[in-house]
Amino acid sequence: PCCNCSPCCFPTKGTFRYFRTMGRGTASAICAMGCAICTLGFSITAFGLAVVFRLRLDRMQANSIGDPEKEFMDECLRDFEGLPADSPQYVSNREKCLTKLVGDKSLNLLPKVRPTVDERICEPDNLCTDGDPGQCMDEGTRGSLDFRPGDVRQCYDLIDQTKAARVQKEYFRLLDEVERRCTNPKSWSDYEKKVHIRYCMWKHLSAGICTNSARTNCPADGRCCPSAQQTLETRRPDRYSCRKSPTVGLYCQLAAGGNATGRLVESGKTLCTEVTCASFAWCLDLADIPGLCLGQVCKDFHRSRHYAAVVGAFIGIAILFDLGEIGLRLCIPALAPWQWIAFILG
Repeated sequence: PCCNCSPCCFPTKGTFRYFRTMGRGTASAICAMGCAICTLGFSITAFGLAVVFRLRLDRMQANSIGDPEKEFMDECLRDFEGLPADSPQYVSNREKCLTKLVGDKSLNLLPKVRPTVDERICEPDNLCTDGDPGQCMDEGTRGSLDFRPGDVRQCYDLIDQTKAARVQKEYFRLLDEVERRCTNPKSWSDYEKKVHIRYCMWKHLSAGICTNSARTNCPADGRCCPSAQQTLETRRPDRYSCRKSPTVGLYCQLAAGGNATGRLVESGKTLCTEVTCASFAWCLDLADIPGLCLGQVCKDFHRSRHYAAVVGAFIGIAILFDLGEIGLRLCIPALAPWQWIAFILG
């Protein structure tokens, strides 16, 4: 009988019978059980290291997309967004939200080089899904004869034509079409990412989206990079500045004195801003501004992430087998003559 037919097997009489039937006595039984427990401990340790390794890799590209501080403040002030910006209640709560933001350590993980705030946010490939109506995404390669712009790209082009119009009559005609097709909330109501599309259309009409497909130079007001959130009482300097590279286009570079992946840059030291610098070139390759992952650093990074996930999965399976082996040893003494089977499974 297994543990006196108890449905839950604890080290009771069955365990001691198991020790007596393990071949060469209690000493060998304890040794085998100790080896099984040690194997389980090593497996759990290895699984923990794989998880930590994967998390550390993810930290290398933390806060590299969009404007994390602005998103934090928008979410924190969501309940007060209907109030005037100069109302005492709104100002008070904005100050409280800024205090929370400053204390959030995760927002201090800043990459030295990152894409602009709208890159990988306002591109048609990022705004469209397969379930959207009509032709949301572009078809073909832009610039080729078979290229067909999708709904989002057509609106971007229409907004550009409106801004470029010099005749007043033509300008207002195009503006009416933009309001009907692009900035009207009902135009995107059936699209999955309608909130992001409306934001990108509004931004492109008001100030212009900051992507390498829509802009060739950094604007003077610095709106292409994340800006430090501040209030009338608390002033904070911007941590990023816009730069232009002949190979990757526009990108944002961390200013000296900021935090690079959570590590404070020491006083008196400045970041290497020369393109010929090995560390700068490595960071630029890791940032993968074009989004094509053609550089060796980018390939190695993503390959390492995949390896960490696969290793963690296999170790997790090994832990299950180890637990199964220990359970067999404790709960089913009748399997003692075939204990090598449990050992192989473990």
